[in-house]
Amino acid sequence: MPATRRTLSRTTCAIVLIGLLQIVFGTIYVFKVPLWAPSDERAHMSYIVAVAHTGNLPVIGEDHATYEAHQPPLFYVVAAGAYKIFESRGWQFSGYCLRTLCFVLHLAAFTIAILIYRQYLSRHREILLASVSLFAFDPSLLAFCCAISNDSLAFLIATIWGYLLCRNRFEVSSARHALLIGFVVGLGLLCKLTFAPFLVLSLLYSFRPGKVKQSLANCVCMILVVSVMLAPWIWHNWLVYGAATAQARVIDISPPAGDLFHLNWKSLLAYHFVPSEFWMNEVKVPLWLQIGLVVAALIGVLGLFRSFYSLGAWNHEERKFVLFCLATYSINLAAWLWTALFVQQGAVRWVFGSFFALAVVFSLGLLAWFQNCSERLRLTLGASIVLGLVALNIYIIVAWVPNLVNLFKYP
Repeated sequence: MPATRRTLSRTTCAIVLIGLLQIVFGTIYVFKVPLWAPSDERAHMSYIVAVAHTGNLPVIGEDHATYEAHQPPLFYVVAAGAYKIFESRGWQFSGYCLRTLCFVLHLAAFTIAILIYRQYLSRHREILLASVSLFAFDPSLLAFCCAISNDSLAFLIATIWGYLLCRNRFEVSSARHALLIGFVVGLGLLCKLTFAPFLVLSLLYSFRPGKVKQSLANCVCMILVVSVMLAPWIWHNWLVYGAATAQARVIDISPPAGDLFHLNWKSLLAYHFVPSEFWMNEVKVPLWLQIGLVVAALIGVLGLFRSFYSLGAWNHEERKFVLFCLATYSINLAAWLWTALFVQQGAVRWVFGSFFALAVVFSLGLLAWFQNCSERLRLTLGASIVLGLVALNIYIIVAWVPNLVNLFKYP
């Protein structure tokens, strides 16, 4: 077998193994974490049940509607259809089925992310493996996507958005492509309003030097598509709440944010790598883990600056991909920082919308220090990131998830 084909075969086997381990961890999170233990899960479930029983969107302040009733309706309409199928089996069975649906959506996003990574990182296997493993094993992302919420669908739509732009070499080149991107962005905003940075990015990628008229036409196409898709939901909100969204009503009834949305290093790092229920006083985050997160973050951030010196060995398309990932993650991080500073709402999941890009950015930062080393050493370091994330998941599962005896027995 030729060396190149043998290398690709090994990489494929490693990715398949990572995917299988992700399914194992996801199964534990889905079936062994008690229902309603993840933050806001009960509120999301109430929204789904209200849509399933009434066929209408719940109104905050009526019929015991919870604070999550301000969310856009796409996920809840889809989940309500699934809930109706399993409702006769009881609320517990329906709850675990909805969790499974969310995890399946996450696996779909993982598959699309692999297609993106293999297109641009196939010559840099250590970064490819590290990026895939971060997407698969980041405990915070995995916990979010194994709970009942609209996050899984939003992350899937964001990954599809990234795939469409990557396939078209990071630009919106025609009115047809602008309509497609606008449709995807519209779906994202109908799922979660924190998808707004992707609309900004889409408009930026629509600009083509020397083709101002076409660029403006593409921007208009996208905005029109998004506006038409959001119009019914906004009109509903205007009739019911007298505003485009129910955000003002939510502030009055939502639980106090406390330390969860406090702007400090702990919340930033914890939400990147550790499920919120783990570090919010339910289980004390040990000092060694806090120090490890800080060290990893510093190495990654400093390595990111160093990586620009090593990008000279990358081809033009690979460099554009890295810059695309950096821009996608940065604008989502900026949106979170803005909301944390000025709005003080729980919008830290802005960051996870761009996780397909975050995985590349963080992997590149960690491994940039070793770009001049041998390929064997770089692959060893990439494998160590995979093993480290697996170990972190095992530690969190043992410390957080109760009743691991009879693992695959129905709870």
